[in-house]
Amino acid sequence: MLKFSFLNLFRNKSRTALSLIAIVIGVSAIIALVSVVDGLFGEVQGALSQVQSIRVSQKNAPGPYGNLEIEWKNKLDGVQGVRAAVPIVVGVATSIDGEYSVFGQTQVIGVDFTSAQKLTASAVQLAVSAEISEGRDIRPGETGVVIIGKQTKKNLNKFLNQSIEINGKKFKIVGVFSSGSALINSGLVIPIEDARELFNVGSDRMNALFLEVNNPEQEKRVVEIINFRFSEDLSAVSASDLSEQFGDVLGSLRLLVAAVAGISAVVAGVGIINTMLMSVIERFREIGALKAVGWTNSNIMKMILFESIMIGVIGGFLGMVAGSAVAVLLHQPFGLTAAITPMLLLEAFSFAVLLGLVGGLYPAYIASKADPIESLRVE
Repeated sequence: MLKFSFLNLFRNKSRTALSLIAIVIGVSAIIALVSVVDGLFGEVQGALSQVQSIRVSQKNAPGPYGNLEIEWKNKLDGVQGVRAAVPIVVGVATSIDGEYSVFGQTQVIGVDFTSAQKLTASAVQLAVSAEISEGRDIRPGETGVVIIGKQTKKNLNKFLNQSIEINGKKFKIVGVFSSGSALINSGLVIPIEDARELFNVGSDRMNALFLEVNNPEQEKRVVEIINFRFSEDLSAVSASDLSEQFGDVLGSLRLLVAAVAGISAVVAGVGIINTMLMSVIERFREIGALKAVGWTNSNIMKMILFESIMIGVIGGFLGMVAGSAVAVLLHQPFGLTAAITPMLLLEAFSFAVLLGLVGGLYPAYIASKADPIESLRVE
């Protein structure tokens, strides 16, 4: 029966191909999009787990970055348990070496390296959760210099002591930082004075601060003090809390992405129903003949279901291959690392097979109830 069903499947190749294409698109979309979200989640979790710091920003900021007066640094330096409060200015490089980025994916962080002298850890480590792998750190008071991520170094084929142009301003490369995250490795770290000039931030302003505490065990307590004492103006969050928040956001995003991609797969299921119904209608005489020679309703139903399930199996397999390829290809231009797990592949493949099964139920039922005498009369 399996061989018979397989041969029937390709009697109308164009119609079967359309159903297969629809399933491949649906399954590949699920795998590509969900794997990218899972990869992003893994990168963020890994990066945040490497550092023990507190991020302080403007409460209810109107944009992605706040706008705080520099006086807040002195107030936070005075909080019990804080070793150092380091102001930062954050922006996006719209052009690097004269080439404009459509997606604006290169983040630039300006760090107050003078305030960072009090840190026991590297300012780069606390600011971008990375370690300097080549060259040196930026010195207090130094301007016109930059530490680039290793992905940026690779993409631009840059080396130490070479120059790089950021938003029209030239910088000398003095170091390279490295992290487990491809997104972080695409970033840039510069002195806060240069960042203020690039992003039109006043000399008495900053976007946020990061704090280092005297004792890691005091971290939670310091966060509570800041959020209580400055509740109307500031919001403090530890790296561990930030990791949980990202986890919640990305978890919701994963469900949304899966749902959107799943819609295309459901459309593919409707296509299977249409394909199998047309197949049943065209083969009414054949179905009647099979019943006349002894095939039972159960045999007829199994034959149609086998055909629809095979569409799901073939489409699911091709979708796994296509989805994995798309996810890998997204890494090069966008720096997005895809987490393609066996469980994700199994879930997507199972969904395709389920679509094939469900899509064949109604046509199989119609075929099984066909009257053999009436079927043989069909022209």
